[in-house]
Amino acid sequence: MKIAVSILGLDCPGVVHLVSATLAALRCNIEEISQTILKGQFAAIFIADQPDGLAKDSVHNALLKAIAERDMSLSVIVRPLKEESLFHGEPSEPFVITIDGEDRPNIVASFTRIFAEHKANIENMKALMPDPDNADQGGKAPARRAIQVFELALPVRLDRSAFRRTLEDKARSMGLRISMQHRDIFEALHRIEPI
Repeated sequence: MKIAVSILGLDCPGVVHLVSATLAALRCNIEEISQTILKGQFAAIFIADQPDGLAKDSVHNALLKAIAERDMSLSVIVRPLKEESLFHGEPSEPFVITIDGEDRPNIVASFTRIFAEHKANIENMKALMPDPDNADQGGKAPARRAIQVFELALPVRLDRSAFRRTLEDKARSMGLRISMQHRDIFEALHRIEPI
């Protein structure tokens, strides 16, 4: 059986080691990890094999004890991994959608609604707010720029031209720029070749 271990809290050196060492001591073999840090907040998901006879609560308690001993500020969730999902994996292709423009509260909500309506599954996303230029704009504070990058699984049956037009119309109405590329093309354009 496999388990998913989610860790969330204040970042500090040694978090991944603490979790991986605790899981190893319990003979839980880690198969996959996804980890990120946002504004000093650590978030990770560990997928691991759970040995027969080891209770999920034992894994949870061992991790909580290890975290307390290191005085780290982290939350832990351990749950059985159910490989089936509500997204039934209809045939799809990977696309990358990039949205760029002046920040406003509803950018993510507006576009993820369109994705959901078209059954486009978000597989990865990143939202960034680069530091604004310090150039004086007639005494006004510079506008904050927002960039969102979504990696989507688009159903093969989806009319991509109509989907693109819907996205472009929404972006235009919000004063944003948007691009949509097949992931293979996106990666080819952004790949850094060795000199």
